[in-house]
Amino acid sequence: MSNAPVTTQNALPPSPAAARHRGVLLGIVAAVLLAHGLLLPAPNWRDWRWTPPVVPTKRSASVTLAAVRLPPPIAAAPSAQPATKPKPPPQTAARPPAVASTAASAALETSPDNIAQEGAEPGLPDIGGLMPELPTLTLPQPLQLRYSAQRNDGQPGQAELLWQPDAQGEHYTLHWQVSLPGGRGEQDWQSSGELGDQGLLPVRMVERKRGKDQHAVNFQREKQLISFSGPSGMQRLMPGTQDRASWLLQLPMIVQALAGSDGLGVGVGTLVTLPVATVRGDLDFWQFEVQAGPPLQLPNQAHPLPAWRLVREPQRPYDQRIEVWLARERDMLPAQLRFTTVPGENSLTLTLLDGLPPPAETSASAPPPGHSTSP
Repeated sequence: MSNAPVTTQNALPPSPAAARHRGVLLGIVAAVLLAHGLLLPAPNWRDWRWTPPVVPTKRSASVTLAAVRLPPPIAAAPSAQPATKPKPPPQTAARPPAVASTAASAALETSPDNIAQEGAEPGLPDIGGLMPELPTLTLPQPLQLRYSAQRNDGQPGQAELLWQPDAQGEHYTLHWQVSLPGGRGEQDWQSSGELGDQGLLPVRMVERKRGKDQHAVNFQREKQLISFSGPSGMQRLMPGTQDRASWLLQLPMIVQALAGSDGLGVGVGTLVTLPVATVRGDLDFWQFEVQAGPPLQLPNQAHPLPAWRLVREPQRPYDQRIEVWLARERDMLPAQLRFTTVPGENSLTLTLLDGLPPPAETSASAPPPGHSTSP
């Protein structure tokens, strides 16, 4: 066995040229990596998680497109407790209920608030067709009706209704006066205007207290407007509109025309609506309903009078309930009236003392006032 020593040959160090060549290559690689690092966004290592690779599978399917009509969207149900409480609607005057199908009743499709306007005529709406034509009314002869006036909280007073049409039947004046003791003094309403087939056509109404003019209502028929001495607004002049005095005769004439010669045209439940202009600047629709009641016993009448009792309910707080008893056999004239402020219990009752014409069966043969039967 040979014991010759083993000689190890060391690798020769690279030449300076090779070393420089390798350094250049390493510099180029480093520069390229640095450029990619600047251009690419920095990874968010917090959101990084390892996801196993998904191996796609090959599938084939046929797809058919069709037009489908979608149902309408369903409105979301309102929440039980809304974030904001809705504001309540503004209070308006109550609309008159539907009236009976009579020629004198008005089947209104609008509220009186829709007719009131501030300003001149062009701003007022068209109301054609809202009010049907009234029947031809029979005007009463000149009258002077005297009433006792009784409040439920005071001493008795008196009232008077003076009706004076002219000889030609074209114009009228109507004076309605109530006198009460206890410092209340007198209050009266004087209405004047024209006469036609549809009854009273007021032109001006003046309200007085203690003999002094307080308020006035003017019916401008050429413009179809109603103006007032106090309020600045105007109202549309509707067919058949009355004032606070003229309605006292217009209502009886309408009921008499509806009743007919046999009286069967009026019964319990019959409704009659009157537009009434007030000194406050309102145009209210007074609806009277015929109600049952016993015959009316007047102080100066030997026998009870058959009468229709008509009731108008108030339309707003502190308005009046109006009850009218019309003498059926005495030209339907108001034999008794009662005015009650609601809410409250204060009322004023007017009971006829004298001035009624004779019964209907004899009044046809009686000569009218101011005429003589002598040759």
